[in-house]
Amino acid sequence: MALNLTTVDPRALGFLTAYDCDHPRPTVSNHNYTRDLIVAHAAIVPVSATGDICIFDNVATNLVVDITGRFDAEAGIGDAESKRLIDTRERGAKQPALTPLPVAVGEPGAPVVLNVTAVDADGSGWVRAAPCGSTETTSTLNFDDAAPVPNVAVVVPGADGTICVTSSVPSHLIVDRFIQFTAGAGVRVVTPRRVRDTRDGGQPRMPAGAWIVLDGDSLGVTQGTTGVMLNLTVTDPLGDGFLTAYPCDSGRPPTSNLNFVAGDVVANFVVVQPDAEGDVCVYAHAPTHVVVDLLGTVADGFTGGAPQRMLDTRQSNLPPNWP
Repeated sequence: MALNLTTVDPRALGFLTAYDCDHPRPTVSNHNYTRDLIVAHAAIVPVSATGDICIFDNVATNLVVDITGRFDAEAGIGDAESKRLIDTRERGAKQPALTPLPVAVGEPGAPVVLNVTAVDADGSGWVRAAPCGSTETTSTLNFDDAAPVPNVAVVVPGADGTICVTSSVPSHLIVDRFIQFTAGAGVRVVTPRRVRDTRDGGQPRMPAGAWIVLDGDSLGVTQGTTGVMLNLTVTDPLGDGFLTAYPCDSGRPPTSNLNFVAGDVVANFVVVQPDAEGDVCVYAHAPTHVVVDLLGTVADGFTGGAPQRMLDTRQSNLPPNWP
């Protein structure tokens, strides 16, 4: 299942783990947050036999859960065991700047869904998860300081089953694996490419309440494409706000994919269904520059549509075991 997890006004630094309710909670995380902030992160997680997921939080917080789509058997889901692959804090030393960290992730040539987290970085910077030896220039996540920052990455490992994770500054790195699709699945990962950058040509920021249209040609949408995988980044916003990605012809839903405060540089993954014309819209709640990188497409086994809000603990739809 493809989710967007948002914490609102947490009481302290903490994390969330989303997982298959049929199994014990794994030692992984999908989302990290700091006191009092509104933070959103994407997650693609396995579900139980009845289609349920469980979400654990280690600190009291309000929680908002939006569903952006579902993967079924036709998507070619292979290994769906959530597990931690590497945590450089266990060795004590941070990963040096611009030094690729090889990580064994699974079957060679098969797309794998990872959560990559930077922790205790020596300043602002970025992290990139990519095939080893790649010449990619896009980033997986951006951070401003030492606070933990995660993001989803969908990467195809090389012939030895490894990928490489690189940070622009010394940082601890955590890599968790959630799902590996089969090599012949309908998940098509491309060399990331920039499809929109509102800073190009010295253009002004997107106005509050405005949206951009990403056309199907730029997104690589063809007949049978059911989902588009994007990395959304805001840079230098003038106020607090959020972004929402959605099929243009469905109208903007009451959900969000990314939350930010003034001056932030924040990235988040999204998988969204294109509309009947192949287009995807991105709405900005506050004035900001927006950068969109294409990561791939899904041809079979993904059911999307307009994102749906499934839980908001600020409202009355609380789960039965909520304290």
